[in-house]
Amino acid sequence: FPHAWEIDFHRDNPMPHLSLAYGSHRCMGAAMAQLEVELVLTTVLERFPGMRLAVAPEDVKWTERSFMRTPVELPLTW
Repeated sequence: FPHAWEIDFHRDNPMPHLSLAYGSHRCMGAAMAQLEVELVLTTVLERFPGMRLAVAPEDVKWTERSFMRTPVELPLTW
């Protein structure tokens, strides 16, 4: 991308993924991102110990277009 170091949410033909890469191209902020995710999940689970799916596991809808399988939505209850 031209000016790849700039954040541009209106970039022409952006790549449809977010990657932290691997090896020599690993994102310098990857460790921080992983720590943030761990901290958020730990905090949410501690604050809502009874959290569970609000639907049957087989009713969770998953994305079809990404290399990484993610839920379209994740209904929760506590």
